Amino acid sequence: MAIFDTVNIIGSTIYFVFVVLLIWLSRIPRTNPGAHYWVAAIFFSLCGRLSLLVFGNLFATQSEYLYAGCLVLEKYFLLLGALKFFNLTQFTQRLLRVTGIALGAILASRLINFNHMVFSLGLSLFNAAMLLWLAAASSS
Repeated sequence: MAIFDTVNIIGSTIYFVFVVLLIWLSRIPRTNPGAHYWVAAIFFSLCGRLSLLVFGNLFATQSEYLYAGCLVLEKYFLLLGALKFFNLTQFTQRLLRVTGIALGAILASRLINFNHMVFSLGLSLFNAAMLLWLAAASSS
């Protein structure tokens, strides 16, 4: 078994435990509604890891785009949960539009075969922007 598979199995197991714990947490009465979205975020991250295990490494075409889509959806639900948690619901429509644009860009890059470096750079910038938005939302 390669180190890549070992890391993905351990990561998938940790994400699975987080999903179970967050589902359990969301069953507690009067829990903030952001916990439901965090379950979805961790679930999509788990699906991304499992896609790497099923389809092979990150540089196989099927797993690359599936993994990227799962990461985009993970960031969407992570940020949506934070917005609900901090009661900043005025930004949800903007977040949905940005996520739709990112998913459209992933689909377009799959259809017209973008350069791998351009694709990776765009995905990295999207992830950084979403995490920066998360930090800004949590500080306000």
